[in-house]
Amino acid sequence: SMSTTLETPWGPFRSKGPSGAYMLDPLSWKVRHLRTPGYGNPWCMVFDKWGQGVIGDGTNAQQHWTSPLSGYEVDARRTLRPNFDNEGMRPAVGNDFLYSRHFPDDVQGQFIYACVINMHGLPRFEMGDEEGTAGYAGKRIENLLDSSDMFFRPVDPQIGPDGALWFGDWCNALIGHMQYSQRDPNRDHEHGRVYRLVYKDKPLIEPELQVGKSVAELLGQLRSYETRTRYRARRELRARDKQEVLQAVDEWIADPATDANQLCEAMWLQESFRQVSPALVARIMANDDFHARAAAVHTVSNEMQRYPEALELFKTAIADQHPRTRLEAVRGLSFVQTVEALEIALKVLEMPMDYWIEYTLEHTLHALKPLADAAESQGTLLADASEQAKDYYQTYKLSNGPGGKAVKPLKDAEDPSLSDGRREEAIRTLAGIQGGHAKNGELVFTRVCSGCHRVGELGKDFGPKLDDIGARYATIDIIRNTLWPNSSIAKGYETVQVLTDDGAVYTGFILAETDETLTLGVASQDGKGREEIIPKENIDIRKEMKASSMPEGLVKTIAPSEFLDLIAYLSQQTKFVLRENGWIDTGSPEVGELRTHGEWQEISRDAQLQLGLNYPENWSASANLLLSATDSSQREFVFHSPNEPTASPAIAIRLKETSEVAHIDIENRRGGQYNDRAKDLAVWISEDGQRWTQVWKSDKPADKYAIDLPAGSRAQYIKIGLDGRGILHLNQVVVYGKRL
Repeated sequence: SMSTTLETPWGPFRSKGPSGAYMLDPLSWKVRHLRTPGYGNPWCMVFDKWGQGVIGDGTNAQQHWTSPLSGYEVDARRTLRPNFDNEGMRPAVGNDFLYSRHFPDDVQGQFIYACVINMHGLPRFEMGDEEGTAGYAGKRIENLLDSSDMFFRPVDPQIGPDGALWFGDWCNALIGHMQYSQRDPNRDHEHGRVYRLVYKDKPLIEPELQVGKSVAELLGQLRSYETRTRYRARRELRARDKQEVLQAVDEWIADPATDANQLCEAMWLQESFRQVSPALVARIMANDDFHARAAAVHTVSNEMQRYPEALELFKTAIADQHPRTRLEAVRGLSFVQTVEALEIALKVLEMPMDYWIEYTLEHTLHALKPLADAAESQGTLLADASEQAKDYYQTYKLSNGPGGKAVKPLKDAEDPSLSDGRREEAIRTLAGIQGGHAKNGELVFTRVCSGCHRVGELGKDFGPKLDDIGARYATIDIIRNTLWPNSSIAKGYETVQVLTDDGAVYTGFILAETDETLTLGVASQDGKGREEIIPKENIDIRKEMKASSMPEGLVKTIAPSEFLDLIAYLSQQTKFVLRENGWIDTGSPEVGELRTHGEWQEISRDAQLQLGLNYPENWSASANLLLSATDSSQREFVFHSPNEPTASPAIAIRLKETSEVAHIDIENRRGGQYNDRAKDLAVWISEDGQRWTQVWKSDKPADKYAIDLPAGSRAQYIKIGLDGRGILHLNQVVVYGKRL
């Protein structure tokens, strides 16, 4: 995980765990942290001409809009939807917006980042305002540049003063992750390239220099089309005399017809001198362009300590006609740190909501929660608020309940300063927390895990497949391996680096090894990997890598509730193994306490299940959960007989030993739509699995059945099925009784 300690005039600033960016005030030397959703490798933060920030991640390459992320720092932040689907490309090592008169008209304002693993080049994206919402989003289009050279490692693309796109080329076989030593002899410390990409059908632009220019000339450069030129002009103006610049700014925007973007440039210059003019802010807030109004609210949020009118501005902006401006008001209120700020933030509910505002409001409420808790204990919280605001806040509190239970044990489990016993206790605590939602967990898996792992058709064939992880591991082991990936490295995925006598370097997982050859699984561009069979006589150097390729610190990138969702999803991946004669072990037997029915104890948790003939595999992938205590509300059914009526479809249960069977609970397929298919549902019992006695038959379809068996019923085998032709699908079964 990341760890940063900075010495400042205000004392040490420490950040441990969460990734992100830092904001340094060069006047006061105060530092603030911006937590980002990426794992722990934030790269490349850039802004468009309206000050909308985008920050990338050097591990998964996801790009995120910074406004919803940059409110008051909170102790946990839920994953934010990325700006676009980058279709598995990773990592991102530098990004930029394409604003250059040298380039064709159809690429203006597009977004690129440099990619060095899944593809070698510059993927390209359309970026802009998300219609009907506050959002800032885009989509992938044709690559700006790509190469088949595996050692081509483009980094840090930027529009230069001449309008061309400049970028470096790392040009290295090793990509420098921690599994490679910095002293590795195969690491090239001497070579690299710098490229300039030009458009052959248009001339380069004349560079605008800042050295030796007057303040008026530099202000003129803030009207340049190229945002990189504006950036250099701002830097030079900030180095000039404060009073001279501020006076010149007033003259520069004196014309009432000054356009909105120029007004914003003036405001940002004032901000750099910590002297934002309320008159200028009011002028921008009266402008028709919502981009400018949103920029003004964002700037005031940054300058709130020096801007006494901030709260009044937020009160106005929270009711702005455009959602982007309202979002910025909600963000700004997180810094006010009063109960009144929370009450104002909830007024955003009086206008149409969207995903982005919901996200920002959630984290503003999180930032203000300590104050809200104090007011709530005194009975004054939201006393005069609308019922809508009260209901929303109550829902917010409840929705944070399940995830809240995981905060402390997650922190303890990842704290190396604690004893092994304390950390293991934290793992056990996590395993006992229920409430994770598998459907949400699939979304978390897609964002966080699918770049390296596959479940079914979802994800990449890079790390171990997880189709059956819920059958192979108990939930506690899934949690342990997720938090401590180095504690158990899957067989066949030990990382090895090999240098052969012809100078070739191979890094991958051991797939097979004999006395003569070493077979590695090596990642490739298509994400499927390839096999490399290397004769051992050709190997000069072989290095065993002790660390898993999966990084530690995963939970720092997602909210505690999302961690529970992810574990719930992985636990349900139970592509089970068939034992002899088709018997299936019960999955996740450790989940939940053993249940009781009156004096009778649950006796089916360690039982086995046998499906009938030709049950569709894709519809019976979770059959091993039939007898488990996993949350059945997260699924419709766990097995399904053929989708055409067959004769007497059934399943068999084999208890650990012959027992007195007193009661059986059966949950039908959820939803009720197909209840009538169970109208002839029946139960048979047997001590030897050969001679069966019917002990119950339903008289009508139902969602659930509670079945009392005849007194003294003895059985090791139980058959549940239809007494006639039909289709059988059930969700959960619990057998109660006493072992003999």
